[in-house]
Amino acid sequence: MANVSGLSSMGERHRVFAIGGQGRDAPPRLALKVGETSLASADLGGTSWGAGVVLAWMFAQGLIQNLPANPRILELGAGTGLGGLAAAAMDPTALVTLTDYHEGVLATLRENLAANKLEGTIAALDWSWFRDATTIPTSLVPPATRWDLIMAADVVYDMSTPDHLDAVLARLDGDAVLMVLPMRPRYAAELNWFEKRVAGHRAWETVVLTYRGAFYKVYSTQGLLVPTWGR
Repeated sequence: MANVSGLSSMGERHRVFAIGGQGRDAPPRLALKVGETSLASADLGGTSWGAGVVLAWMFAQGLIQNLPANPRILELGAGTGLGGLAAAAMDPTALVTLTDYHEGVLATLRENLAANKLEGTIAALDWSWFRDATTIPTSLVPPATRWDLIMAADVVYDMSTPDHLDAVLARLDGDAVLMVLPMRPRYAAELNWFEKRVAGHRAWETVVLTYRGAFYKVYSTQGLLVPTWGR
C-alpha cells in the first residue's frame, strides 16, 4: 500500500510516503513529503499514523467516487495531513481544507502543504466548540456553507471523542462522510462507542481492511466508494 522513507528519531523529521502502487515493484501513484514533529510540540497530531496512510491510499487508488467537479473537502483532525494532501494531489480542482485544534499541528500542516506545492486551506477547528452553538467562534470555522466530503482518520482515541465527533458532523453540512479508524484492541471500547454514538444512526457502509498487519475499519456514506473495492 505504501513505502516509507525518512529519519527514525522521535523529534522533528521528514518522511516521504510513496502511495498507491500495486505490487512490490510497481511505481507509486503518489509521493507525499510529510514533516512530523514531537509529541511535546504537536501532541498526537505530529505523527503520521497508519489510518492516514490508508485514507491517502484510497485517494491514490481512485476508490472515492460520485464527488462533483471542484469538490469541497474537509478533513477533521488532520494531523500531518496525509488524507487532505492526497485529495489535493489527486484532484487539483478540489477545494481542500485541513483542520486541527493544536497550533503545533496547524504549523506542520502549513509546512506540509507548501512542501508538496499543493493548494489548500489550513484552519483551526476544535470539536469541543460544537457541543454548544454559543461556543462556536464563527471567524475560525472553515468558510464553507456546504461540504461535498467530510473525512477523518484515526480520530477516536478516548471515550469523549465520539460525542464531540457526532456534534461536529451534526452541525457541519456534509453531503458525504468518510472515516478510517484503526481496530486496536486497546481502544475497543472507544470504537464500540463510536459505532453506537456516531455510526449507529447514520446509513453508512463499512469495510475492514489490513495494512502492515493492522486492521482498519472504513465507514463511508452509501455510494461514496467504488463498489466491491474492499470485498
